[in-house]
Amino acid sequence: MFLIISPFDLIPDFILFFGQIDDLILLSFVLDYFFLRLDSQIILDHFPYSQKHYHSIRAAVAKFVKLSPQHLFHWLWQYKPSNPAGIDHVN
Repeated sequence: MFLIISPFDLIPDFILFFGQIDDLILLSFVLDYFFLRLDSQIILDHFPYSQKHYHSIRAAVAKFVKLSPQHLFHWLWQYKPSNPAGIDHVN
Protein backbone atom coordinates (compact mmCIF):
# COMPACT_ATOMS: atom_id res chain seq x y z
CA MET A 1 0.00 0.00 0.00
CA PHE A 2 2.89 2.34 0.74
CA LEU A 3 4.05 2.11 -2.87
CA ILE A 4 0.69 3.34 -4.13
CA ILE A 5 0.30 6.37 -1.86
CA SER A 6 3.95 7.33 -1.58
CA PRO A 7 5.21 10.32 -3.58
CA PHE A 8 8.52 8.49 -3.98
CA ASP A 9 9.08 6.27 -6.96
CA LEU A 10 10.74 2.85 -7.02
CA ILE A 11 12.64 3.76 -10.15
CA PRO A 12 12.86 7.51 -10.88
CA ASP A 13 11.04 8.55 -14.05
CA PHE A 14 14.09 10.28 -15.50
CA ILE A 15 15.63 6.83 -16.08
CA LEU A 16 14.41 6.11 -19.60
CA PHE A 17 11.96 3.26 -20.09
CA PHE A 18 12.39 1.63 -16.66
CA GLY A 19 11.15 4.71 -14.83
CA GLN A 20 7.79 4.50 -16.57
CA ILE A 21 7.51 0.70 -16.55
CA ASP A 22 7.32 0.45 -12.75
CA ASP A 23 4.51 3.02 -12.77
CA LEU A 24 2.64 1.07 -15.43
CA ILE A 25 3.05 -2.16 -13.49
CA LEU A 26 1.57 -0.64 -10.33
CA LEU A 27 -1.25 1.03 -12.24
CA SER A 28 -2.10 -2.19 -14.06
CA PHE A 29 -2.14 -4.14 -10.79
CA VAL A 30 -4.51 -1.65 -9.18
CA LEU A 31 -6.84 -1.56 -12.18
CA ASP A 32 -6.79 -5.35 -12.49
CA TYR A 33 -7.66 -5.63 -8.80
CA PHE A 34 -10.68 -3.37 -9.29
CA PHE A 35 -11.76 -5.23 -12.43
CA LEU A 36 -11.61 -8.54 -10.58
CA ARG A 37 -13.23 -7.41 -7.32
CA LEU A 38 -15.94 -5.01 -8.47
CA ASP A 39 -19.01 -5.85 -10.50
CA SER A 40 -18.64 -4.66 -14.10
CA GLN A 41 -21.93 -2.80 -13.93
CA ILE A 42 -20.77 -0.74 -10.96
CA ILE A 43 -17.63 0.27 -12.81
CA LEU A 44 -19.58 1.06 -16.00
CA ASP A 45 -22.06 3.21 -14.06
CA HIS A 46 -19.19 5.47 -12.97
CA PHE A 47 -16.97 5.12 -16.04
CA PRO A 48 -16.96 8.44 -17.94
CA TYR A 49 -16.45 6.89 -21.38
CA SER A 50 -18.24 4.32 -23.53
CA GLN A 51 -18.49 0.62 -22.82
CA LYS A 52 -16.18 -0.01 -25.79
CA HIS A 53 -13.44 2.05 -24.10
CA TYR A 54 -14.00 0.17 -20.84
CA HIS A 55 -13.49 -3.20 -22.53
CA SER A 56 -10.42 -1.91 -24.39
CA ILE A 57 -8.83 -0.71 -21.16
CA ARG A 58 -9.73 -3.92 -19.37
CA ALA A 59 -8.16 -6.03 -22.15
CA ALA A 60 -5.00 -3.90 -22.19
CA VAL A 61 -4.64 -4.14 -18.42
CA ALA A 62 -5.12 -7.92 -18.50
CA LYS A 63 -2.37 -8.27 -21.14
CA PHE A 64 0.02 -6.04 -19.18
CA VAL A 65 -0.61 -7.95 -15.95
CA LYS A 66 0.16 -11.24 -17.72
CA LEU A 67 3.50 -9.78 -18.84
CA SER A 68 4.29 -8.50 -15.33
CA PRO A 69 5.95 -10.56 -12.59
CA GLN A 70 3.12 -12.49 -10.95
CA HIS A 71 4.87 -12.76 -7.60
CA LEU A 72 4.60 -8.96 -7.29
CA PHE A 73 0.89 -9.13 -7.97
CA HIS A 74 0.33 -11.76 -5.29
CA TRP A 75 2.61 -10.02 -2.80
CA LEU A 76 0.87 -6.68 -3.30
CA TRP A 77 -2.66 -8.05 -2.81
CA GLN A 78 -2.07 -10.60 -0.08
CA TYR A 79 -4.64 -10.30 2.67
CA LYS A 80 -3.86 -11.17 6.24
CA PRO A 81 -6.74 -10.40 8.58
CA SER A 82 -5.61 -8.86 11.82
CA ASN A 83 -7.00 -9.67 15.22
CA PRO A 84 -5.72 -6.79 17.37
CA ALA A 85 -7.77 -7.66 20.44
CA GLY A 86 -6.81 -11.33 20.33
CA ILE A 87 -10.48 -12.31 20.22
CA ASP A 88 -11.33 -15.64 18.66
CA HIS A 89 -14.62 -15.68 16.78
CA VAL A 90 -16.67 -18.79 17.46
CA ASN A 91 -19.71 -19.68 15.37
